[in-house]
Parts: sequence; structure tokens; C-alpha cells
Amino acid sequence: MRLSEIIARPSRPEALFHPTEPKALARAVERIEQRWPDIAPTPQEKDRDAIALMALRHVTAWDWPARQSLITAAARAAFDPVRCDRASLAPLRDFLIRETAASRRPGFLGALCEVYLESFVPAAPHSRALAEALISAQPRLPGRWAKAFGALPELLEARQGPARMAQRMAASSEPLAMLKAAGLRFPHRQGFMDHAHAAFIEVLEPRLRSDNGAAFAHLCAWLRGDDGKGRTLGADLALKAVLAPWRAFDPSAAYRDVLVRDLVRLYGDPRLTQGDWHNTSDAKAPLLRWLVGATLELFLDVVTEAEKSVNNDMWRRRNDFWRRLHREKKILDASVALSQRGREIADALARKNPDRTLPICEQAAGGTRRETSLLIMNINGKIVVEGSHSYKLHVFPIDFQNSPQLHQKSYDCEQIRRLLRHRPDLTKTHNGAWEWDAERMIFQ
Repeated sequence: MRLSEIIARPSRPEALFHPTEPKALARAVERIEQRWPDIAPTPQEKDRDAIALMALRHVTAWDWPARQSLITAAARAAFDPVRCDRASLAPLRDFLIRETAASRRPGFLGALCEVYLESFVPAAPHSRALAEALISAQPRLPGRWAKAFGALPELLEARQGPARMAQRMAASSEPLAMLKAAGLRFPHRQGFMDHAHAAFIEVLEPRLRSDNGAAFAHLCAWLRGDDGKGRTLGADLALKAVLAPWRAFDPSAAYRDVLVRDLVRLYGDPRLTQGDWHNTSDAKAPLLRWLVGATLELFLDVVTEAEKSVNNDMWRRRNDFWRRLHREKKILDASVALSQRGREIADALARKNPDRTLPICEQAAGGTRRETSLLIMNINGKIVVEGSHSYKLHVFPIDFQNSPQLHQKSYDCEQIRRLLRHRPDLTKTHNGAWEWDAERMIFQ
């Protein structure tokens, strides 16, 4: 009896589901199958040879009974990328393929469905053989697998299946939801769907070169899991396809903001975490450029709001100066550290424009300067610190020991000021023609 049957016929009357609540029943079945799925146990790599050899001895000596859990764990080992071509395990693989074609055991057949999809390589002998065996077994497959293979027949096409699946995904505005509804419970797992993922990106790639956002939204509908995070497997392919068109020039401001917001939500800020960005190399350069702009914009917007009540021509000049350096692509990286008041202003700006992506804000503090917010930049290899209100400009040379570093959890305004208290040549008040002195200090 399957778990769904046990749930539908509970021993206690008070546990009965009301017949008008099929969604509650389906959710309960899904929760239990997620916890105790009909899949092959996943042995650790260090144990796989031993498990495969133990099962091989049972098969070659016809020494039974062997536990089904051993045989299904051995299936995962025998068909994995390391061992699927190993000649010594051929008798075990042949047995598993023949048993799949003939078996009536739902647990075993469900496990081999899982093994087939996760070990899938287009046109590979082991994938072709398993696909043929599962086609023979289709009338006897467990319910969810019968549903999935019936609704998505390309899953059992060992040559063109991933390409055809990609076309199906391209035809649906919600590819991930569509696949789940069709019975493929975990579409983000490895194997067959890795190849479908790559083919889907290839289909979308020409459309991703436009900046209307439709193709990117379509891609996000596939990448975004239930937890809001992006699909990890093949993430580099997706990230490169999205960002490659913008190496030399930027899209419209509206589409740029969408890309920054959603890519950071899906995969995190690449300045703060390697994560899924580690294989993207210089492909992430456009996003890094945009994040510098977003960081600069946040600082300038917060300080402009804080200075609204003051007729502050000096702050407007500072604002123009940093925006110009950014337009000239001279600011290589930037962090923003906000005071408590600055954070309150940033939160208010976020509520006013919920679609705007606000970069990670660090905490600025420091003695009597409780209202001061900081902008820490990498310009010309130097660390440049700008502050709100009357905070001096600080320029730390490349070889300066203990200079502030970007993307720290907090910054102490007074501590930064003390680092250069004996170097007046490296600090500058915003008086007179300060812009000329600032450029000289930064670029000389």
C-alpha cells in the first residue's frame, strides 16, 4: 500500500480528510513523500564502490535475498558519472535494466526512475537502455511517475528529450510551475534537467539581448525555487547569458534596475559572496558596475534627503563630483555605511519605491559623529572615504597599512579619521576649489 493510500484510509476516524478538501490531502501526500520519497538511497562517494560490489556479488552469484535498499543504492552508484562506463559493473547494470523492464515493485521502479533522470546523459548507452526499460514498465510505474512520464513523454527520449523539454519550457510562461504540475516533483535536480536547463537558456539567449525584460522574467520563472533562491546547477550558464549582452554598454535604466534587483535576490551580491558566481569570471562585470552605481546612488540620495532643510551648495558640488567619476567609470567598487538616521532615510526611500534594489548597507558609528554616513570607494587602487555633513575627504594610498577595507560589517568614523590625523596631505575639507585637490590626491 502506498503512502497516499494509507493517508486516505486512516485508522482513526477523527483523522479523516473531508472530501471537499482535496488540496489539503495533496499537500499532506506531498509532505510525506518529500520526507520518505520512493527514491534510491544516496550513498556517499567513499561508500559507492563497496555498495556496488556487494550488490554485484548478489547478482552474479544469484545469492538472495538482498535488501531492496541495497539494490537501489547500488543502482545510484552503478549509473553515476564515475561508474556508468565501468566494465566490471556491467552485470549489475544489466540486471538492473532487466529488472526495471519486468518488475512490479513500486519502490524499486520509483527508485530507478529517479536514477535514470539523475544519471541522464543524452544518447549515452546507459541512458538509452534505462529509458527503454522504463518505457516497457510504464503501465506498472508508481502513480507520480506514471503521471510525469505520461504528461512529459520527452523525459523518456534518450537523445532529443532535453531539447524537446526546453521547447516545452519556452512555451510556458511559468516553466517550473508547469513541470511540477505535470508530476515532475523536483525539476531542479541534476541529470536530465541539467541538459534541459542548458537547452532552455540557448532558446532564450537571443531574446535576452533585448532590454524589454520579458525573456529575463521567463528565465527567472524557471530559476526561482520555492525559497526564492536561484537554481544552483547551471547557474553560471544563466548568469552569463543574462549579463553578456551588457559588457560594452548598459540597457535602459529600468531594465538595469530589474537585473540588479532580481540577480541579487536570486544569487546574492557577487562582491560579498562567491556562491554561484564563482564560475562566471568577468561575465559578472556589468553587474559589478551597476552595483557600484546603486551603492553611490544610495549614499547620495540619503545625504541629499538629510541635507534638504539646508541650502547646501557645497553638497550639490560633492554630489556632482562623485556622479561624474562614476560616469567616467573611475569608481571600481564602493561600500555604503549608514548612520542610524541614514538607515531610517534609506528605509523610507525603499518604502516609497519598493522595486528599487538597495545595496547591502553597513553600519557607520563613531563617537560624536552619530549622524555621519560614509561612502568607501576603490578609485585608482586607493581607498577613498567620503562622508556626509562636514566629514573630510580621506584618501588612503595603496601601500597604507590598516586602511579601511570595502564591504566590512561596520565602520567607525572617528577611527578612520584618526588613521590620517598626522597626514594632512591625505585629507581635504570641502572648501574652495576642493574638487581639483581631490582629483590630484586620488589620481596622482
